[in-house]
Amino acid sequence: GEASDFARKRLHVILAERLAALLADEGDEAGGGANGRPACATGDSEGGRRPGEVPLGLLCRALRDAFVKTDDEFCQCTSHVSGSTAVVVVCTGQYCVVGNAGDSRAYLWREGRALELSVDHKPDRPDEHARICQAGGFVARGRVLHSLAVSRALGDREYKQVSNDDSDSALHFKAPLVTAEPEIRVCRVAAGDELLLACDGLWEVMSAETAFNYLCKAGVAQKPQRAVRQLVVAAEEEYKSTDNITAVYVKL
Repeated sequence: GEASDFARKRLHVILAERLAALLADEGDEAGGGANGRPACATGDSEGGRRPGEVPLGLLCRALRDAFVKTDDEFCQCTSHVSGSTAVVVVCTGQYCVVGNAGDSRAYLWREGRALELSVDHKPDRPDEHARICQAGGFVARGRVLHSLAVSRALGDREYKQVSNDDSDSALHFKAPLVTAEPEIRVCRVAAGDELLLACDGLWEVMSAETAFNYLCKAGVAQKPQRAVRQLVVAAEEEYKSTDNITAVYVKL
């Protein structure tokens, strides 16, 4: 759709720009430190970072800002009312930072176990349900306004329009019902870990364990692109997924 195409082209660009700006600001602020070097926190108990690593706090902030700015740009520059979920993983040193909005998911495969790196944003999730109701909306049959099946997304701007007047309209939104604000997690990673990111078209018909085991049998270690293509085809033809599917595999 239009929203996913826009995010594919812009989100990583905005992330890089925002991170560069934050790093420049950090350098300016910390340039007069005791050792002439900026102090930075990476989440590591030792405090410092290796060359090429990015402070985790800045990366989390940049990723959050990238989601929000991508959403703002899309909603302002197009007449389309489409929306898209998004999940992003950025690795730096011994850590990965995961941002998600919607029900696309990221999993980490380690020593035969699938570790969940994201949590779906569904309207009937208690905290999301409360936020929607506090904003003046409602959830019916697990959908925002009986319509949208996710509570966070890029685009879907009709759910983000706020009315501040006292009109007698049937719905009075005090805040966006659907937000592009990502939920962000930080996870320590190691060489040999594997990542699989995919949208709900895959996860509706396959568990993470099934997907990773399928990739292994399909020879992902030797030909990862072919194995991922086979996984998508299997989800459609063998597991009968009727939704669109995008999947990304990374070996760390």
